[in-house]
Amino acid sequence: MAGIIFFKKNNNSFISLKEALKIGIGISVIGGLIAILWKILLIKVIDPEIIQELEKIQIKQYVEESSDFTDENMNSIIKTIKKFTSPPIMILFALIEDLFLGFLISLIGGLIIQKKKDPFQ
Repeated sequence: MAGIIFFKKNNNSFISLKEALKIGIGISVIGGLIAILWKILLIKVIDPEIIQELEKIQIKQYVEESSDFTDENMNSIIKTIKKFTSPPIMILFALIEDLFLGFLISLIGGLIIQKKKDPFQ
């Protein structure tokens, strides 16, 4: 939002919704890439066991919440958990989330602060 306001101030107090969306999504992509680099650093260097810890916590929650599952059901749940806690999937979902939130914030902010130039001046 700050980038959109900064652009508006430097553009003689004019900004269109299209410009606000471009700026907001661009900022969210850059922020998302920085977050992805951080996650890669965290997963590969700082705490390589974090994925296994997350998997164990999720599996433990499922076991506690649902004692009536069969072994077959639990095996499929464990496979699903392992699939969604793989680093590429986590990174993909983080990027999609950043883009969606960036679009939403840019859309709302752009609708609020948009001010178009008068075509007759």
